[in-house]
Amino acid sequence: MKSTTKKITTNTRVIKDLLTKYRDTFQAFRELINNSLQAESKNIEINIEYVNEANIKSPIKSIEIIDDGFGVPFNEFDNRILEIGTTAKASGQGIGRFSSLQIGELMHIETVGFDKIEKRFTKTKFSMDTLDFNDAQLEETEFKVDYTYLEGEHNPYYKVMIEQLHHNKQAKLPKRNKIHEHFLSQNISQAIFEHYPFEIFHNTVNFIINGDALKREHFVIDKPSKKTIDYVDKKGKTHTLNFYFYNINSALNKVKVFFQTDNAGLKSVAHEYTYSSDWYTSDLGTWFIYIESPMLNADLFRNLDLEALGEAEINNLKNTIKETINDFFKAKNKRFEKFLNSLENDKYYPYQNNEQPASKSQEVLFKKVAYLLEDEHQLIQKDDKIRNFLYPLLDKAISNGNIEYIFNKVLKLSEENLEKFQNLLEKTDLEDVVHFASVVADKTEFLDFLHELTYGELSKYLKERSQLHKIVEDELWLFGENYNGTPKLWSDKKNRQYLN
Repeated sequence: MKSTTKKITTNTRVIKDLLTKYRDTFQAFRELINNSLQAESKNIEINIEYVNEANIKSPIKSIEIIDDGFGVPFNEFDNRILEIGTTAKASGQGIGRFSSLQIGELMHIETVGFDKIEKRFTKTKFSMDTLDFNDAQLEETEFKVDYTYLEGEHNPYYKVMIEQLHHNKQAKLPKRNKIHEHFLSQNISQAIFEHYPFEIFHNTVNFIINGDALKREHFVIDKPSKKTIDYVDKKGKTHTLNFYFYNINSALNKVKVFFQTDNAGLKSVAHEYTYSSDWYTSDLGTWFIYIESPMLNADLFRNLDLEALGEAEINNLKNTIKETINDFFKAKNKRFEKFLNSLENDKYYPYQNNEQPASKSQEVLFKKVAYLLEDEHQLIQKDDKIRNFLYPLLDKAISNGNIEYIFNKVLKLSEENLEKFQNLLEKTDLEDVVHFASVVADKTEFLDFLHELTYGELSKYLKERSQLHKIVEDELWLFGENYNGTPKLWSDKKNRQYLN
C-alpha cells in the first residue's frame, strides 16, 4: 500500500464551527448514517464496543459504522472527503464526514471504491487525530493517506471508526461532547428505529447493530396510517403537512411526536417531544407520529430556533398539530369517548353545576385517571357509591399535585378492599375515617419505635427509669383501651402500678 500526504481544503470560518455543529453526539452520529444512506447503501452495520473498565468513564470504548454504498475511490478522495465547507459540494458542506470528531479525538476512514478512469477498484485509508491541529489551522495541517489499486472485482464499502471518545477524558466536557444515552446497549436499537422508521418499515435499508439485524416486526404493529392536511399560515400561504402514525411494539405507552426535515433528499428527525393528547389513553399502546412539510426545514430546527416562525405562527401551528392528532385518537378511541359521555352525565362528576377545574389540563387528567379506574373496577357500570368519595378525592389530589399518592395507594386496592372501604364510608363520615386512620398510623409507628428501643442496638444504652419511663408516660394507651387519651403521669411509681 502506497502513502501520500494531503491537506484539507476548507475555509477558516467553517473550521471554527466544525466540532460544535451538532446538538449532541447522537445527532453527530446520525450524520454518518445519513452519509451512508446518500451513498445508496443497502446494509449499514453499527458496531459499538461496550466495556466496563475503571479507566474509561463511559461504557463505550469505540464506535464503528460500515456501509455497502458506492464507496470513495482514491482519485475522488480529495474532492469528496478532504474538501469541506466549499461550493464544490452538491448537497451540504461535506462537514458530515467529520461529525465523528465531535464524538471522539481519533477518526479512521477506510473505503473501497471504483475508479472510473483507471477502471479499477481502490482501497484508501485515512486517519485524523484532533491533537494534530490543536495549535494549528486545520487547512495547513498535512495528513497521511494510504492507498492501493486492487485487482479484480470487489464490493465497495465505507467504514468509519471512532476511538478515544471525548466522554472518557478526565477533564470537564461540554454537554455536546458527552456520549448520548441513545448509544447505550439498551437504547441504541430503539433510537435507530425512531430516526429511520421509513427505511426499517419498508425494508429499504438493513440496520445491523453488533451483529443483530433490526426488523420492522420488532417495532411496528400493523401498517402505519397517513394523514395529509393543508396548513394555512398567518400570511395566508398554504403548506402541506403530512402525518404518519406508527403503532409501536413497546411498553412505553406514550405518544411521541417527531418533526422530520429533508436533508439532501433524506428524511431526518430534527426535533421530538412527548405529546399528551386529550383523546389518547394508555390502553391504545405506544404511538410514534412523524410530521413532515416543506415549511419545516433543517435550519429551523438546527438550534431549536422555532422562534424564527414568530409566536403567533408557532401557536397556530401547534394548535393545528394538536387538533389533527386529537382527531386521530378520537376516531381510534371509541371506548374512551363512550366513557366520557357516561362520566360527564354522572351525578358524582365534580365539574358540574358551575363547578370548574383550575385548568383544562386538570380536567383532562381527571378524565384519564377516572377512565383507568372504570377500566379496573367498573365504578359507573356498577353504580358504585364509592364515586361520591373517590372522585372528589381524585380531583383534590390532582389540584394539589398529589396524584402519585392516589396511584400508589388508592388505585392499587383490590376489589375486596375497595368494597370494605365503601362499606366503611357508608357507616362513617369520611372525616372520622381519616382521623381514625391517622391515629392508628401514629400508634403503629410508635410500636415500631418502642420495639427498636427495647430489642434493637439502642437497648444496650437505654436507661429504664430516666429515659424509657419518660417515653412511655406519653403513651399510656399501651396499658389498655381505658387509658387511651389519659394525660401523662409524672410518677414512676404510677407507671410501676400499671405495669404490675
